[in-house]
Formats: sequence, C-alpha cells, structure tokens
Amino acid sequence: MQDPQGFIQGFKDRYGEGKEDYRLARYTYNAEQGKDAEGARLYQTLATNPTFVLLKDLFRSKDDPALYERKRAEMGMGLSKDTPTRTGQIFGTLANDLTQDTSRGLWWLLNAPQAVGNVVNEVALNAANPDLFRHEAVKTDVTKNGGKVEQDPIRAHEYSKGVLRKPQGKKDPRYTTWIQEMNKDHDRAVAAGVISPEGQLKKGIQKQYSEAMKSMIYTKRKFNPGDVAALGIPTGVAINAGIGLLNPLGGSGGYEAVLPSEEDPTKTQNVIGEVAAKYILGRTGNLAPYEEFVKHRPDVSVGDYNRYKAFKYDKELDYDITDGDVNLVPGGVLKATTDGIHGPEIQFLGRSLPATTTLTPFLGALAGGIAGVRTKRPIARGLQGGMAGLATGGAIGLIAEEARRRASSNQNQMQGGNAEQYLGN
Repeated sequence: MQDPQGFIQGFKDRYGEGKEDYRLARYTYNAEQGKDAEGARLYQTLATNPTFVLLKDLFRSKDDPALYERKRAEMGMGLSKDTPTRTGQIFGTLANDLTQDTSRGLWWLLNAPQAVGNVVNEVALNAANPDLFRHEAVKTDVTKNGGKVEQDPIRAHEYSKGVLRKPQGKKDPRYTTWIQEMNKDHDRAVAAGVISPEGQLKKGIQKQYSEAMKSMIYTKRKFNPGDVAALGIPTGVAINAGIGLLNPLGGSGGYEAVLPSEEDPTKTQNVIGEVAAKYILGRTGNLAPYEEFVKHRPDVSVGDYNRYKAFKYDKELDYDITDGDVNLVPGGVLKATTDGIHGPEIQFLGRSLPATTTLTPFLGALAGGIAGVRTKRPIARGLQGGMAGLATGGAIGLIAEEARRRASSNQNQMQGGNAEQYLGN
C-alpha cells in the first residue's frame, strides 16, 4: 500500500460516522427536493445505511453524481479520490455497519409479515402519489407594485443567499434594508403559524432553497404523517386477520390460543394477555392436535394435516419446486407450498399467509388504496378505496377458499373419510 496513513485516515473517518450524520444528510437532501424529512420508511432506512449508500456511490457513474451524494460530500462524507484513503473508507464503512448494527436495522424493519405489508403498502402508495411525502411553499398575501395582491413564499433570512444575504456589519449600505426585510418576513411567518415569535419552526415546517427567489423559504407538509399512516389500515387488517391476530378470545380455525386455557386450548382465559401477545409480540397460537383441529376443519384429512405439519416445522433448505414445497431461507424463515391445509400459501417466520384468505384481501386493499390516492382527495379516497378493496378481496378470497375446501372434503370422502372418523361419524 502506497500510503498507509491515507488508509488509516479513511478508515477512521468512516468508522467514526454515526447514524445521525446520514440522517441529517438525508434530511437536507429531502428538503431540497421538497420532500418530507423522513419520507417512506424503506427509502429512509436504505438512505441511512452506510453499506447500501457506499455500494451506490461505488457503482454510480462518475459523470452523474446524485444530489444525495453531493450533499454528503458537502458534509465531509464523500468518497475520497485518493485510492488508499478511499480503500480505508470502504473498510471503515463495513466496520461501522457491524458496530452500529445498521444493516440489521433493515431486517428489524422487515422482520414480521405485518411490517413487510406496511412497507410494501407505503412504497406502492408513494409511487402512486409522491405528494403524500412532499412539501409545498408557505405563501401569504403580499401587495406588490401597483397595489396588486399576490401569494408569495415567505423567506427564511437566516439561511438566505444572493441579494438578501446577511450584510457585513451596520456600515454596510444594505443593512437597513436587510433588517426591514427580515423583520417583515419574520412577522409574516409568525402570522402564518410557520414559526413561533422566538423563531422556532412549528411542526411540519421545513426550510428549502428556492432557486427562483435565491433564498431559503418555509415549506409545509402537504399531508400529515398520521393521516398518511392511516392509509395502511386496510392492508394491515388484511395481514393481521389472515394470520389470526384479530381474535381476542383465542385461536381461529383449528389453532390454539397464544395463552390457551386448560379446558379448551383454542380459547383463552386471559383476554388482555392474549391481545397483548398478539398485538405487541405478534405471536400466534400453534396448530391444535388433529382431533381438535378436525372439529373446525373437517375437510382436512389426517394425512394432509401431518404433511402440512411436517412442512410447517421443516427447517431444511428445499429449492425443488416439483413437489410443491420450497424452503428458500435457512431456518425456515421463508417457505411456500402450493397444497397446504390453507391451499397455496407463503410462510414467513412461521406465520402462514394463505393466498385465498390473506394475500387476496391484501392485494385488493393495496389496489384500492393506490386508486384512491391518485385522486384529488388522496387521504379520504385512499382510505375508502383501501377498505373497499379489502372487502372485495376478502369476499373473493372467501369464495375461493370455500370452493377449495369443498373440493378437498369431497376428495377425502372418496378416499375413505379420515376426517369423519375423528368426528365420530
């Protein structure tokens, strides 16, 4: 290595960076793009992940640097052109990631079916209507030459550039004009509810540079984050209902309660604990023993039950799709089957996501929400569209599932009626 000091300096530079450095750079970038500081969670997580950002920087065309890359360079977070230093930065970034658990943060964002559903919904709605996470200039009435009243953005002088930049002392001929303009816009901002009389930004307000005005201006969110988050209710209901988290009294459809009672394991005697375990921990009950399960699902034979149970608890990798089952990730994290007791399904972290009763309602809610947010009233129409899509998708899924179960029951009867034996028929 030609310059070990360069390598060491580059390593120390990147290793010492914190999550807050990337977060502040992202905030600045979003503000200049007219976006909300946070934005969609997936994009924010990736943009503040040192390793992901490093890979984008390394493979981006040198002739087309991105704005986010330039913002980080301005903050002293850019990649050096010196090879040893650059190499040190690369290794320093990887060590930084391991120390601060940044990449594991991406897994923590996606480590439950509900979380994945929320992220997918948020990304899809953001693509359908980027204004959900955008800002707009705060404007108030201004009387211009000739007495004409127009709506003009409010300048934020403390960060202004160009003709209204801060003068150099009281002897500067622009000083009086600057003070007058600053006080005038300060009063406009206070009256508009943008800042406090002391100059503190109010919630939902950012500062963005306006090329047209050669100055920083105040901007406000077009839509409140809580309202945007409400658009995830329909898809959230679809996922939570599908994996059995909405029954406070116990398990559903042949599953035990999370906190089962001794008399009936499909019921719970601790409703508060059951709700807490499902809502906070995302836990679901286990499959009930076949003699109990078949009371709820007489269409399932003992052979089908045992095959499904073997699939559910199998942790071995399986990439052979010819038998209808696959296990794509070690430990059984992500699996799928085309012919389980719920029909075709995906299993993620042990949670069953049947195509008929979970994925179909989810896709219906997602499609309805996308259609709704593209209208002039994206929040109200998006929520209405999502709920309508949920109801439609739910109905279609239930009809398909009922037809599948009837066909399965008829087939079992033709093969000897295993389920009926357990029901005492």
